[in-house]
Amino acid sequence: ALDNGEMVCRYEFGNSMQPILVSGQYARLVPLRGETPNMGDAVFNCLDGHWNTHMVWNVNKASGYCLIGDSHGHLYGWTNKTLAVAIPMPYKETEN
Repeated sequence: ALDNGEMVCRYEFGNSMQPILVSGQYARLVPLRGETPNMGDAVFNCLDGHWNTHMVWNVNKASGYCLIGDSHGHLYGWTNKTLAVAIPMPYKETEN
């Protein structure tokens, strides 16, 4: 769905993004649509073949690569596979 430019909502689990995202928190994934994310954004990305939500610590705007890490300063590596920005939600949205 993200590849098609559709927004996705999902629960995020794990403690690596606290306090930005708390384990079990609902988040809205907003597609980047080819744009490069900004430093400090929580993004849904693929790093070493694993899809997850982590933070952008640095951006190379020329190449589109982002340095991904957790909110505690642990850096995991560079990727150019960032599909969406994760926005924390206080509750689960329902369709109207």
